[in-house]
Amino acid sequence: VVEEREQRLRLEAEILNLKQAESNAAVEAVPANGRLAALVGEDGLPEDLQNIREQIEERRNAARGNTEERQLESLVAAGFDEYQAEEIIRQTEEMQMTMLNARFEASQSGEDFNAGEMQAQAVAEFRADLGEQDYERYLEATNQSTSIGVSNVLASSPAEIAGMQTGDEIVSYNGERVFNTNDLNRLTNSSDASGNVIVEVIRDGETSSLSLPEGPIGITSGRGNRGR
Repeated sequence: VVEEREQRLRLEAEILNLKQAESNAAVEAVPANGRLAALVGEDGLPEDLQNIREQIEERRNAARGNTEERQLESLVAAGFDEYQAEEIIRQTEEMQMTMLNARFEASQSGEDFNAGEMQAQAVAEFRADLGEQDYERYLEATNQSTSIGVSNVLASSPAEIAGMQTGDEIVSYNGERVFNTNDLNRLTNSSDASGNVIVEVIRDGETSSLSLPEGPIGITSGRGNRGR
């Protein structure tokens, strides 16, 4: 993520320089009498401006291609074949486009737009389509959390009473795999269990099962394990 951000910043700086050059070329193309130079392209712009705009577009397309290529390589390295990797990239881009369209339609109609709810639904469908094992491989390949890191256990909370400790990684709740705090919150807030539930944690590389009452467990979480 840091690498991509740095590359994006470098690209933006290059584009800014090219746009400045475009602006300078436009000024130089106008002679003292205020008329454009005779040599123009098909779109009516001086040829120098056309070249600069083509360079900007080429750099944008190259950056787009490099990002997709890195994503493809990461997914293939995680064990997906090339067809699966391309399909995963297509699905994630479709999810993003669906979100953008939904946001736009809501703003046009004046309706409320719950981005979190729609995102959660889209992720749930994507996860179900991939299956738990492949979904975890996808998270690892894209450097996303695959467990919930416990950064603090609240005093007198169910988690403390059950023996949960700072540094534990929560990996399942009531038999269902959890990858992030959204998963855990969904389950603790809508648990159909009665009485106690089993929460699995990893501590020092070993998996332990803790029995807690249903409902909030009483922790604050860190970023969790990435690429475990």
